[in-house]
Amino acid sequence: YLAVIISIFSIVACSQIKDFNDNQLENKIISEYKNWANQGITSYRAKIEESSVWYSLTITIEVNDNQVVKLQINCGDALLDTGGSLCSKTASTIQADEYTISGLFNRLKDSRSTFYNEYTNEFINSSWHEILSIQYDPTYHYPKMIHYDIPDVVDEENYIDVLDFEILH
Repeated sequence: YLAVIISIFSIVACSQIKDFNDNQLENKIISEYKNWANQGITSYRAKIEESSVWYSLTITIEVNDNQVVKLQINCGDALLDTGGSLCSKTASTIQADEYTISGLFNRLKDSRSTFYNEYTNEFINSSWHEILSIQYDPTYHYPKMIHYDIPDVVDEENYIDVLDFEILH
């Protein structure tokens, strides 16, 4: 009987710790977004690389008054996309605002519900904060590096790196 109570307590405690850590991550994303937004940067150019074993993209985006005025997408080499067809297919579905700084923050905010809706505990024992790593630019507070890696899944790693960022006046 005592073993059952201890087991239940352990499960509840682990669940609460995961929720706490997930909430800390969500609060950090919100805080960094506010820091970014408070600077009032509305015009910029960025070079962003998104890569996985399935595709590799380099996106150059120019934003003027929060509107995308230029978007260039180039396919690179990926381990499992030797002919580039998956990259081309992926590139053709990209919406212009996905790679704005606000778009990257939206992706981060949405990733919590996406993670828990697409993957069940039946397959994955990890929680959201365990699969997502983020580094923020120390000056402008945009997500400079986003890394998704579900420890229980093979070949799903995804990296988004802001390689270059320039404020336009």
